[in-house]
Amino acid sequence: MNLSKRLLALASFIDIGDRLADIGTDHGYLPIFLANRGNNYIVAADLNKGPYETALKNVQKVGLSAKIDVRLGDGLSVLKPGEVDTAIIAGMGGATIVDILSGQPLIVQGLKKLVLQPMTDEDILRKWLMTNGWVIDDEELVQEDDKIYTVIMARKGAGFRLKEEEILYGPVLLARKHPLLKEKLEKELEHRKRIMAQIKRQGSIQAREQSEKMSAEIKRLEEVLECLLNAKPL
Repeated sequence: MNLSKRLLALASFIDIGDRLADIGTDHGYLPIFLANRGNNYIVAADLNKGPYETALKNVQKVGLSAKIDVRLGDGLSVLKPGEVDTAIIAGMGGATIVDILSGQPLIVQGLKKLVLQPMTDEDILRKWLMTNGWVIDDEELVQEDDKIYTVIMARKGAGFRLKEEEILYGPVLLARKHPLLKEKLEKELEHRKRIMAQIKRQGSIQAREQSEKMSAEIKRLEEVLECLLNAKPL
């Protein structure tokens, strides 16, 4: 099975011995790939009946029902405490991922590793990890077509503190000066400049307040980009 670059990036953080759950499995392609690679205990779960039935058919079609248990349910509620040690939660907003993790503390307590791919609100997710006993062990950026996706791998750990820029843009990505980070931040900068132009046209008091906030975000992005371009410390 040929996986997309995004799913391959998720798979790269999974070890053969991991007992894992793929939350929001969609078609079940990632669990099938991992089972064929050697993972023997996988829960593939989806909240919606359509993707659940599709994943179930795909797993049965390739004869992997003994390794992959496809379940219908909301987030981590499909799991029993201690059943798996790794959770993959991908293709959702960072705030939604935080809600999923916060909603099942007993399940999360039994996990050793999280592999997360937030579509938005990376800062909210990193801040939650930092304040809830997780250490960001690795990060990756992967490009598909014109989109750049962030993958975060976290493990249990204490005493993990991040600077504001690390919360926003990723401690590992910044430390490594990931080759795609500059392009990602440049896109974010252009997006904010477009929003800024729209805000300025409004002229209200609320717009002025929004303008000040957006100006600060633009300045921060420009400073980080300058550091990346000129190999300066943050």
